[in-house]
Amino acid sequence: MDRVNAMRSEAIRGVNSYSNGEDSVVEADVRFDRVYRNDSYSDLYAAAEGEIDMGSDWTILKKRY
Repeated sequence: MDRVNAMRSEAIRGVNSYSNGEDSVVEADVRFDRVYRNDSYSDLYAAAEGEIDMGSDWTILKKRY
């Protein structure tokens, strides 16, 4: 899927995509502007409105688009 269609799909579904650093994508509702991945449990994610201190076991993910 090209970038324009991917962004359109996100807008229709009300999500933003984030890269988890392992060639996978995590999607979160648009109301969240930060998504974090737990460094000890790579399948554990958290989303937040605004920046919060999740502690040293969490890494903030970057938005894909």
